[in-house]
Amino acid sequence: MNHCFVRPTRHILLVATLAAFAVTICGSRGARARAAGIDSSQFAPTLSNGCNNCHTTATVAPTVALTASSSTLTPGQQITLVFVVTSNNAPTQKAAGFNIRSSQRGTFASVAGDTSTRPIANLATTWLEATHSAPKNNDAANKATFTVLWTPNAGVNGTVTFTAWGNSVDKMGTNQNDRAASTTLDVTVCTPTTWYRDSDADSYGNPSNSMSACTQPPGFVANNTDCNDGSAAIHPGATEICNAADDNCNGMTDEGVTGTFYRDGDGDGYGNASASAAACTQPGGYVANNTDCNDASAAVHPGAAEACNGVDDNCDGSADNGLAMMTFYRDADGDGHGVSTLPKTACSLAVAGAGYVADNTDCDDSDRNTFPGAAEICGNHKDDNCNGVVDTDAPASSTFYRDVDGDGYGSVSSGTAMACAPPAGYVSNNTDCNDGDVAVHPGAAEVCNGKDDNCAGGADEGLGSTSCGEGPCRTMVAACVGGVPQTCTPVCPDAGAAKDAETRDGSSTDPPKDGSPPLDALPGDVSTADTASPPNDAPVSTVRDSGATKSDAKLDGGLRDGANADTDENGDSGCSCRMSSRSRGWSAPLGAVGLAVLILTRRRRRVG
Repeated sequence: MNHCFVRPTRHILLVATLAAFAVTICGSRGARARAAGIDSSQFAPTLSNGCNNCHTTATVAPTVALTASSSTLTPGQQITLVFVVTSNNAPTQKAAGFNIRSSQRGTFASVAGDTSTRPIANLATTWLEATHSAPKNNDAANKATFTVLWTPNAGVNGTVTFTAWGNSVDKMGTNQNDRAASTTLDVTVCTPTTWYRDSDADSYGNPSNSMSACTQPPGFVANNTDCNDGSAAIHPGATEICNAADDNCNGMTDEGVTGTFYRDGDGDGYGNASASAAACTQPGGYVANNTDCNDASAAVHPGAAEACNGVDDNCDGSADNGLAMMTFYRDADGDGHGVSTLPKTACSLAVAGAGYVADNTDCDDSDRNTFPGAAEICGNHKDDNCNGVVDTDAPASSTFYRDVDGDGYGSVSSGTAMACAPPAGYVSNNTDCNDGDVAVHPGAAEVCNGKDDNCAGGADEGLGSTSCGEGPCRTMVAACVGGVPQTCTPVCPDAGAAKDAETRDGSSTDPPKDGSPPLDALPGDVSTADTASPPNDAPVSTVRDSGATKSDAKLDGGLRDGANADTDENGDSGCSCRMSSRSRGWSAPLGAVGLAVLILTRRRRRVG
């Protein structure tokens, strides 16, 4: 390794003293390629920079490679380490140096007769390292190769990592064209174990097939007790069975066991699990296995070719496995069309069985007359042809009539349509006589409005008549005339002007001189009190007489209801009519209220 070097006068120096010389090694004097190598404790100022603490000026680093004669070794076993430094800046860089150290303690040594390397003690840890004795010139390939030996110390075990630094120098006595690089290499130190081949993977090894290794090789185990490494069922601890073999490797055959054999009725070499016999040797017609799933057919057994027949030919537990499968559908009504909700997978229709078809388009599998392509039947409220339309797509066979007013009755004049079932807005009858009025149709109630409400051919028919009044005043009129409801008013028979003028006592029947209308006599009154005008033109009061005196200008009790003169002495004809004054030409209805007022007025006049 190229470096500044201060040769000590003695080999034994204190670590502190050498540390003080570190500045001198790579100080103002620069790197010296003429000296022997140093240990890694002198890689100042940092260990990680290694040789590059001094050899840093060149821009191109060398290539370094470290190899070992073995990646695995045992304690005390020596290996050879080869370190090659390749210059990448030829011909400027002409020589090289190196340093190798280990992560665990061991002894470095030079190869006999090789003076280019030497072991060196690490001044900080006293561990041995290896370095060059002097820079080694490159060969024709610009390489410098260093070879050292290494032996692990006692107690070393596991992974050992070697770190090697190599520098390439120009041999000019300076570090101006120097550069270093490093690499690592792992080896394993272990105590080897003998491993035995386990060919049948039953975890028991073959004692006649072994190898020594630090770690378990694949396919090998630590024990060597297998007596048959070609059968996983044969090993120590296995159950002994009647098979003429030493199953448990105890040196005996079929000890203490009786074998079970199975009937092979179809002679296909596979037995029936439900028909067995106990024996240590195989009886005739029996076999040792029980894997036949159909002992009545020699074509059915494990390993047989699977055929499309709905049979488990190869006894693997599957309906024709490995064959191309299709989906079939249940056809319960036998119309040749199945339903998609009941599928069945099979390799053929024959295997699917009776009641299955390849078609899944049936919309009603309970009716054999309902399927795609069936004739649509009008009026059965079914989708006979499974096209999603009920009845209306059946052949047009009926005439329907437009119902404009929506009263349930159609009219020819509103329009017609040929169809199987009534289209929207059409009905099957044409009896509406007014399709613009929802209240007019057959069966409607006839009302007095001048219309033929029930389409019977007439207007306001059947409404009848109404009556009012009692006795001779009973009157009857038609309930409806010209579309107008009629009101009944009682009409009383007229006795004539002569009878109006007649009085019981022969007195005049002229009305009072103040122009008041004639007054009806109250029941029980026999005369009028006076003929003068009452105060404030009030109605003339009738004086209640003791009975028979006829001194009033009117008949006692005359014109009781204001319409007709009385026909008898009591003046009660039983009619309810309007009161009229034939001498003055006015009439006014006299009701209960008017009668009460009249009675009150007459009483006041009598008192007055």
